[in-house]
Amino acid sequence: MIVIILVSTLAGMILTLIIQYIWIRRWFSSLPEEPIPKKPQFGKFQCPEELFKLSGDANGKFEKESCRFLNLIFQFLFQELRDTREVRRWVAKRMSMEFEDMLQTTSGKLLDQIVVRDFNLGTRFPTFHSVIVKNEVKDSALEVLEIALDIEYSGGFQMAVDVDLMFGKSAYLSITVTKLVGKARLLFTRDPYTHWNFAFYEEPHMEFEVEPRIEGKSFPQITSFIINQIKRVVKKKHTLPNYKIRFRPFFFKPETLHPQADFYIHGIPLGVGGLDVNVIGCSRLAKIPSNVALFCTVSLSKSAIFFVSFILVLSVYI
Repeated sequence: MIVIILVSTLAGMILTLIIQYIWIRRWFSSLPEEPIPKKPQFGKFQCPEELFKLSGDANGKFEKESCRFLNLIFQFLFQELRDTREVRRWVAKRMSMEFEDMLQTTSGKLLDQIVVRDFNLGTRFPTFHSVIVKNEVKDSALEVLEIALDIEYSGGFQMAVDVDLMFGKSAYLSITVTKLVGKARLLFTRDPYTHWNFAFYEEPHMEFEVEPRIEGKSFPQITSFIINQIKRVVKKKHTLPNYKIRFRPFFFKPETLHPQADFYIHGIPLGVGGLDVNVIGCSRLAKIPSNVALFCTVSLSKSAIFFVSFILVLSVYI
């Protein structure tokens, strides 16, 4: 009797599960098939409405904002990254580029070569005492963002270079930045292409410690001349209205445009297939006459050498 009861109970459970499975399967099969919805991948940028405000009042006074949190973040990052190989390599590269520009100037005619012997990034990062947003944010599109910064630096950035002079002479020069105070502009703009730049509104106050040696002998008589030359370079290249256009690390440098062509093929035959192109947006277009058409070029590339290019005519009339 016990065996019969257990077998009956087990058979009832299995039969119940089979009935439920069949019912659920029929119910699921009866549901209508719906296509998978296509979600938009590219939404239009919208700046938060709470940021839509005037930075200055009717009297021309701008609202200063605290940046203590920003200073602490920069100091923390500087502490962790200043001695890394990537950062030191980047700094050395930037100094080499500046020295190359210096050799192209009139004063550089007396110099044959400048080589960085060593450098020290100092003990601290520059401190920002106040931040002022100097442009009006009034819509969802941020075309220009101008930020005024009160900067103070006393971290002791130091670099030493070997200079090859004319007539086979050599010199050693050590420069330490002991103090720098000034008001600088940090500008992000999308005109004519997206870039940023950093420059001082007026010549900053700078103090240096300079140790010059020529042919291994101390030569303090030219200390003031070197300091004046450094200040002259800062005023000429990094003080408004003069500034340098920069891209990294925020943006990518625009690539050189290819010559215009209706249709061209490099080395490979065309295949059979389809191509869907979505034009996400079009901005910063130059003002053109109403009877001129605009062209959009779309390229397909399988390698760095062989590629196929198509021309898509949009015929936009403004």
